[in-house]
Amino acid sequence: SEDIEIIEASFYVLPITENQWGSDPATSFQPRVTFLLRIKNKTANLDLQKEIILQTTISSKIYKR
Repeated sequence: SEDIEIIEASFYVLPITENQWGSDPATSFQPRVTFLLRIKNKTANLDLQKEIILQTTISSKIYKR
């Protein structure tokens, strides 16, 4: 939307290991990605501008061991 400004976007992939998506992973942790967004609305009235932080984590539906 043109009414929203993204201030910061971060992505964290876990686990941080070699061959993490392969058939023989080096770890027993479920692969996942965490998204972190810091956004604010771009209204003309500065008193109504608010900043929020949104975070969600998505995990793999296929877990090969």
